[in-house]
Amino acid sequence: MKSKQWGVDGAFCTSDSLALGLIDGLKKNLGVEIPRDFGVIGFDNISRSRENWLPLTTINQDVIKKRGASSRHIIQSKNHGEAKQKYPSI
Repeated sequence: MKSKQWGVDGAFCTSDSLALGLIDGLKKNLGVEIPRDFGVIGFDNISRSRENWLPLTTINQDVIKKRGASSRHIIQSKNHGEAKQKYPSI
């Protein structure tokens, strides 16, 4: 197994698109078998992650909730000069 030679056995990617690109590159360029040789996890649960030849393990983000929290934080900052919380909670 190639991953044993590298000293790692998986990667956590910041998006599903990056994870799918990593899987494609590892398979095509290095002959790595996913998930047998190397595990890959994505982060945003795009529809393409379920349509791939190998369904991707991914973490779902509630984008609607995040958008609302971010909007409230921006409006609050604009209206009051500073938001009540430094980081909005979702």
